[in-house]
Amino acid sequence: MPFSIEPGPIEGLFLIQPKVFGDERGYFLETWSDKDYADAGLDARFVQDNQSLSRKGVLRGLHFQRRYPQGKLVRAIQGEIFDVAVDLRPGSATFGKWHGMILSGKVQNQFYVPPGFAHGFLVLSDEAVFAYKCTDFYHPEDEGGVRWDDPAIGIEWPELGFPPILSDRDSALPGLNDVARQNVRPSSSIQTQNIRIDDHIVMLVEVPNGLNKPYCDNEGRFWIKNGADKRKVTSPEELQRLFQAGAKLFADERPVPDTSVDDLDMSEFADFYLRKTGSRLDTATLSTGRILEALGFMKKGSITLAGLLLLGKDLSRHAPLFHIAAASFPGTGLSDDAFLDKVELKGRLPEQFAAAMNFLDRNLRHVQANPALGFNQVGVLEVSREALQEVLVNALVHRDYLINASIKLFVFSDRVEIMSPGILPNSLSIEAVRLGVSVPRNSVLLSHAQYVMPYSGLGSGLPRSLARCPDMELVNDEKANRFVVRFPR
Repeated sequence: MPFSIEPGPIEGLFLIQPKVFGDERGYFLETWSDKDYADAGLDARFVQDNQSLSRKGVLRGLHFQRRYPQGKLVRAIQGEIFDVAVDLRPGSATFGKWHGMILSGKVQNQFYVPPGFAHGFLVLSDEAVFAYKCTDFYHPEDEGGVRWDDPAIGIEWPELGFPPILSDRDSALPGLNDVARQNVRPSSSIQTQNIRIDDHIVMLVEVPNGLNKPYCDNEGRFWIKNGADKRKVTSPEELQRLFQAGAKLFADERPVPDTSVDDLDMSEFADFYLRKTGSRLDTATLSTGRILEALGFMKKGSITLAGLLLLGKDLSRHAPLFHIAAASFPGTGLSDDAFLDKVELKGRLPEQFAAAMNFLDRNLRHVQANPALGFNQVGVLEVSREALQEVLVNALVHRDYLINASIKLFVFSDRVEIMSPGILPNSLSIEAVRLGVSVPRNSVLLSHAQYVMPYSGLGSGLPRSLARCPDMELVNDEKANRFVVRFPR
């Protein structure tokens, strides 16, 4: 083989020495062989050749392309250069690491820099002719770069006794910190620090929690953590949940197709408007449509999901699964064949809430809470009515309306379970919920629920329920994608 091809110190790099045949006439060498390079593991397809002439001290780089990354097979036809490659591949174990080597026209050695690396070189001789083959075409609108002297990278350039000569563009290139920030949308900031350990420099990269989630790469792809690795988000449902977690999407604000003002119970709306504003609807100076839009009940002529949930004439027609499925069992598990009671509680959210409380009234025991009053006192529910109300309202207001599923209300012989579709949003923990921390998932419902149901909207509902029922259990069931509240009987 007329080539010596060895892997470089960073995965993907190759160090190449062609065999040079020389005599008194001059020399001959092969500079590229598709077969020989592929046999050595360098299987690249080149589409463009470039060549430049530079004088001593000229430093070009460090350059890369974002959406059209180029692999480069570089060499010095004449003169001598110090050539550098920096690993910028997302997720690479050697991200930010660099390797440099001298390329000389005398020995005709070569250096292969794969896609995903920044590349640059410094001319050491009086002048140098530099040539390189590219695996993709040059796209000027896609070009990026990193500062040649960025301390976060720490390249050890040869000393020439005078500062390197750079173009205005290369002088203004950002550091690695800013490059990482520019590779996501919207932009994010990272902090880097070089730490010397023995004879090595370790770059510590601190990525703060993002304020503008979700982030995508420059190609518009969204990624999520998958164990120690990552994976691309492919399903629309999962992408919706990402935007929901980042408070960029509220399911209850979405307009429902094929709906109009005719789908609202205007009598109910008039009562709601009076409770909320203290004024009659027929005295309002704005049109009904403008008022509905301002309250979040209508968008672009269609009724939003919140509007249907609170004021709709026929919610089940447009959202057939947004109801409460209630059942009472004689035993302690769902495997029981017989039901003591089973019903689907449909209608607007206030109607679902009232029906659910009626269901609990007829399926839970009523006990005499004050022995001093004797047998003539009115019985109270064996489980705190106030706690059940708080949890039911929270389920109706805070459930994930991106999931087409019903709330489950199950009464067993030893407990009551209320299961809401969707886990806690935005990495909210059970501990935080117990302390009254609340992250809004349905902003419109959150704003208006207190005018149609017993709801404060202050994040205090579950803590109050826990105060009344200290044995109440909260479960964030990530596997089943639901939030469960259990009351012991």
